[in-house]
Amino acid sequence: LDEEIRSISNTLKPGGWLILAVPNYKSLDAIYYKANWAAYDVPRHLWHFSRSSIKRLFGEKGYDLRAVKPLWLDAFYISWLSETYKNNRLAPLSGALMGAASNLYGVFSREFSSHVYCLQKKAEWILKAVRGLFHLKQPLVWAGLGSRNRAAFSRDLSDKHFLL
Repeated sequence: LDEEIRSISNTLKPGGWLILAVPNYKSLDAIYYKANWAAYDVPRHLWHFSRSSIKRLFGEKGYDLRAVKPLWLDAFYISWLSETYKNNRLAPLSGALMGAASNLYGVFSREFSSHVYCLQKKAEWILKAVRGLFHLKQPLVWAGLGSRNRAAFSRDLSDKHFLL
């Protein structure tokens, strides 16, 4: 994870945006399905995150969490697939009901089945000031995302660099 995050940080310009879409292991469907939760999806998802872990992990690496948005339809798809893992013949219906319940739970708990995180890389002068303030000798670096499984691409939009 450290290697991947370093790679992203080296690619992204200060002030640039990182957009992540990941499943949330604190969602109702994850709690309900446990080991059958389809979003565990190993080996594509090597690590699993919650809203608080993303904020902490990237905050330590010099990013500000600017926005978090739910992926409303993921709850339905993940629940349907999870029901098929349980060999439920009524998987589409059961999955739709659980997906709706998970989204309703997410409205109140803010823990949806999947989230899109919009993070902005802090400017270097801010990072240097923080390091100086706390007398940090090492740069702020955190664990990476796993290069072989990360499907990321970048593009320039206006003067900012985006990594999707």
